[in-house]
Amino acid sequence: MEPSIFPNLKRVHARRLRELFRSAGWPYQDVIEIELLAVGLLERVQDATGVDCMRVTDTGIQYLASAAQSNQACLSDHNTLVDVCPGQVFSHMPIGCLIADFCSKALGGKLPSLECSRWLL
Repeated sequence: MEPSIFPNLKRVHARRLRELFRSAGWPYQDVIEIELLAVGLLERVQDATGVDCMRVTDTGIQYLASAAQSNQACLSDHNTLVDVCPGQVFSHMPIGCLIADFCSKALGGKLPSLECSRWLL
């Protein structure tokens, strides 16, 4: 089951489902919970003392698994980008200019600017 089967649900819904799955099921009683109840990803149950709790349904578990796979795919794309960017930056700019520029910005521009105009930024 892909998260796209529930197109109106956002990342905040998946996060809430994970929180409820990890917790004792204490209800938040907010709009997110209402939406999760309405689509059948949560259900109300009573504990032994009669207190209302929330339980993630089997459909909710499938939704969480699908959302986790989707998040992992996005993370993989991000990690690929993170691996490529530093190599690109450092291949076009000497490290001294990079450090000086960073220090200058960190100190509010109080360092003299180095002449790095011939390098691609």
